[in-house]
Amino acid sequence: MTHASFIALCNDVTDDTVKSLVKVLSDEITARAEYEARKNADNDKIQKTLSNVHSKLVRSKAAKLHAVANVNTSYINRCERVNAKYNVYALQKIADIVDVVMFDQSMNKINYHVLRSLFRFEAKELTFTHRDAVCAASDKCKVEDAKKRNALSRHNVSETTASTQASSTMNALVTLGVVSETTNADNVSCYVLTHSPLCEALKEIVMK
Repeated sequence: MTHASFIALCNDVTDDTVKSLVKVLSDEITARAEYEARKNADNDKIQKTLSNVHSKLVRSKAAKLHAVANVNTSYINRCERVNAKYNVYALQKIADIVDVVMFDQSMNKINYHVLRSLFRFEAKELTFTHRDAVCAASDKCKVEDAKKRNALSRHNVSETTASTQASSTMNALVTLGVVSETTNADNVSCYVLTHSPLCEALKEIVMK
């Protein structure tokens, strides 16, 4: 599966499906914005974020990606824990992937380095954990394992923000079915590439 093949699959999505998904995506993001306003009417930052996400996801091409990736749009308002819904920064990372795959835009650096690291780890038969995602986000994080250190593709955010950045990217990749998440015997989150059509399209993009 190539990037072009993925786009061909997207172009096969029916107009009725696209129209329906565009409306659902719009309704879901609007409902999320209303929820956040009720929760904290003074949080202008989250409203700006959701407005930006709305502008990027409420488009025909975004709907097509959701359809081909078989993504349930209810993730936008999914409760993750008490009084907290799906991470808005993960929504931004999803919007970024839509921009990259469907509109040939440049990729968010955290998404880019995490994805490159995932594909490089797989090639070397290394387990990819949440800590590895953090280390991909920040070259300030110490990596003891020499094989992992050599396999990592790394961005340069501060160590203090790396975990938050990595978490939102991994959340987005799980939501889009690019990776699956498991927990090992030490209760550590581990991620495996799914090789879905979207996963393969992203591989071609980031491993050029």
